[in-house]
Amino acid sequence: MLRAERNFRYARFNFTIGLLPIFRITKDEITDINTNQRIKLDGTLGMALSGIGTVGYNFNVKSGVRLLVGKKITQRKVNPDGLTRHAVTTISYYYRF
Repeated sequence: MLRAERNFRYARFNFTIGLLPIFRITKDEITDINTNQRIKLDGTLGMALSGIGTVGYNFNVKSGVRLLVGKKITQRKVNPDGLTRHAVTTISYYYRF
């Protein structure tokens, strides 16, 4: 996994835009429920690519809130690892110690 972003900072606001490619370099494995054996799946190698954007607001130097939105651009043919989402959104509050 590699994350590349560009950050824009202002007095209390900050924005980022970036890409998140996730590379699968070995085949995913699942357990066959009938034989209880591990099976390597075809079509699981390759890259899934998502676009990511954030908007943040700093209350002060120690705390703030952030909204993250991620959108799928490409995906692998087979995704047994659960990376089949079309979009992800999170809202977070952070506090720096």
